[in-house]
Amino acid sequence: MLGLWSTGLIPNGLKLHLAFKVNINDLFDIPLRLRSKGITPLNFFGQETNEPTVICWMSAASVFFRDLDDHL
Repeated sequence: MLGLWSTGLIPNGLKLHLAFKVNINDLFDIPLRLRSKGITPLNFFGQETNEPTVICWMSAASVFFRDLDDHL
């Protein structure tokens, strides 16, 4: 799936979006693993979370975070 958005029109205010495919069983460990590295896990709306966000319109579950350049 390819998603295209204009900057600033969605809740995340994306600068750049990269996605990594992971095993669904590993996805639930991601927030804890990110926190252990000092990274705050975020939901689709950019709010701190401890669990994946389910995005029903594209059959996906995701955990977001910002890198050192503030990319989501």
